[in-house]
Amino acid sequence: MEATEDTEPTEHTERTGHTDDTGDTEYTVRLLVNAPDGSIVADASARATDSSAQLEAAVADAQLWWPRGYGEQPLYDVRVELRDAEGALLDSQEHRVGFRTAGAVEEPDEIGTSFTVVVNGAPILAKGANWIPDDCFPSRLTGEDYRAAVADAVDAGMNILRIWGGGLYASEELYALCDELGIMVWQDFAMACAAYSELEPLRSEVIAEAREHIVRLAWHPALVHWNGSNENVEGYYHWGWKDMLPEGQGWGNAYYTEIFPALLAELDPSRSFTPSSPYSRPMVDQPRHPDHGTVHNWVAWASEDDNDYTRYRDTIPRFSAEFGYQGPANWATIARALTERPLEADSEAMLSHQKAVGGQDKLRRGMAPHLPEVDGFEAFHFATQLNQARALICGIGHYLSYWPRCGGTIVWQLNDCWPVTSWAAVDGDRRRKLLWYALRDLYAPLLITVQPRASGPVVSVVNDRPDPLVGDVRLRRQTLAGQVLAEALLELDAPARSAVTLPVPPELLAPQDARDQVLVVEAAGSRCVHFFAEDRDSALVAGAYEASARAVEGGVEISVRATGTVRDLCVLADKVDPDAVAETQLHTLLPGEEVSIRVRTTSSEPPEAYLASTVLMSANDLVT
Repeated sequence: MEATEDTEPTEHTERTGHTDDTGDTEYTVRLLVNAPDGSIVADASARATDSSAQLEAAVADAQLWWPRGYGEQPLYDVRVELRDAEGALLDSQEHRVGFRTAGAVEEPDEIGTSFTVVVNGAPILAKGANWIPDDCFPSRLTGEDYRAAVADAVDAGMNILRIWGGGLYASEELYALCDELGIMVWQDFAMACAAYSELEPLRSEVIAEAREHIVRLAWHPALVHWNGSNENVEGYYHWGWKDMLPEGQGWGNAYYTEIFPALLAELDPSRSFTPSSPYSRPMVDQPRHPDHGTVHNWVAWASEDDNDYTRYRDTIPRFSAEFGYQGPANWATIARALTERPLEADSEAMLSHQKAVGGQDKLRRGMAPHLPEVDGFEAFHFATQLNQARALICGIGHYLSYWPRCGGTIVWQLNDCWPVTSWAAVDGDRRRKLLWYALRDLYAPLLITVQPRASGPVVSVVNDRPDPLVGDVRLRRQTLAGQVLAEALLELDAPARSAVTLPVPPELLAPQDARDQVLVVEAAGSRCVHFFAEDRDSALVAGAYEASARAVEGGVEISVRATGTVRDLCVLADKVDPDAVAETQLHTLLPGEEVSIRVRTTSSEPPEAYLASTVLMSANDLVT
């Protein structure tokens, strides 16, 4: 028996049951719906003498499913039974469903064409990452592996995963976890970065595969959007395919503009669909146009001469569905995968674990505008992980400051399947890189940053919370030693689910010595420290703190007191114990401030090992 469902929150559920018999045999199809508390909220039956039966059962006062951060995720259990004339059970299907409307809304406006994820009529600020196969041998993955991986998204404050079309349709366990935990799913059809023949026998294979997965996945409330392909329209118009492809075979466009839409209209009409990503409707031949639809912004990383991540600020996309920056895997992951000693940044073994052509050169070019040149692999490793985190801090901070003009960000990428230098936030051994900790801060319900504008710097406040934020914003310019030179108080009125900007008063933007001064912005218990100078040009000094460590239940507690300004203090705990995990990273401390950093570990290594200069590191250590 095959079952399909309409899960729109019009407080009803539909099922169509199909039998394999085309004669006059009488069958009974029964539909049962149980509420989250287990009570039966719908029970309907119908007799069928042909090959199908359709049932409709009303669910009164259905509880709506919401993405995390916007509401709860009530799930209903649905059971469909097929019985013969004597009442014997022939087949059954069970699924968990949720009631909601969902999809991406593309509407013409004064800028171009919007792209906003809308659930139950409410615009959602999409904050997420691209998902790739979590192992090079997917059959090795267990339910616990999938739960740990989705936890990486949940713990980072994400509300959406894009299942990338260059990988595989994911396991049922992944989608079920997203249903349960409120992670929306953008699902690519598995067609990516290539031209596909529209002739037989491939045509029938593509249609059969698409039909199978539409039916399989349509049950899941987490699924909010279908996308026809990854970068295939871009490839046709911008990668030279148009001039190379033979006449008469097509290149896949019929799948994206005719076949997939027709299948979805038949099997899953309630969700939105785009032919490709990036895709700039209605400007089909300009799929990367920032004013229309989705973009993939690789201008910073892909360049062969300028890899400065501030290039993310060159455009304001309506929705950034893919962008990223590289950094190496965590230390323990590299040490496990590479047998050479000492580890070297440009060794043959290290380069064989670099996912990008010319990647090491791009890493160095990307650091050059921001960080000083570094010596030795340990400094290179920390600096490139730090620069990866800084790149996404720049890009996401810029994009979200323009919400709702920009409908959200889906970074490349959450996870990895190999112990390599790549764009992932979590490496191939499932260790969270510094980028992951940066994403957790960026995707918090309240984000405060300082952003450049044509008229001068502004304070950006992104309030992704259900309540308005009204109060004071305190600003002060001070030296790295802590001397306050200028102060100001601004009024903040940020409606719920909004982003607002406040001009920075001129007196706070006139440092006599940019190397030695910072701008501190505080509001609603959150803070941003804006450095006027890049690290390479700053007066940051090493050793600007006092630190101690002690054993505590479940691990080690590191206590740090700043004697000067400390930028991006991190504990590279897996250098001491491969299984050790620092709960927080990237701490910026002002003079006199203190922080406690917990490290989860069962190792017998002495607590003082976590105070080593190659373990407890900050940007200060790279400067001096």
